[in-house]
Amino acid sequence: MDKFFVIVVFLGLISIVAFIFLFKKVKVGIGQNNLKIYGITLIALLVTLLAISPIETTNLAPAYGILGAIIGYLFGLKDEK
Repeated sequence: MDKFFVIVVFLGLISIVAFIFLFKKVKVGIGQNNLKIYGITLIALLVTLLAISPIETTNLAPAYGILGAIIGYLFGLKDEK
């Protein structure tokens, strides 16, 4: 079996377990803070997947930029009180 395929399957299993854990821990629903938790976890998993992918680094730069903008937005969310 291809090494990359095994790593992707392993990362998929870790992400499923992580999201099941998050859904069980967060019982209130999707609020602003919970959106941050889910978004940051998803972005971390996507960046890990891109980092291990066989795609050239020069082609990954735009994807990292978009993911960085999304994570910056999530970290910048403030409560409207």
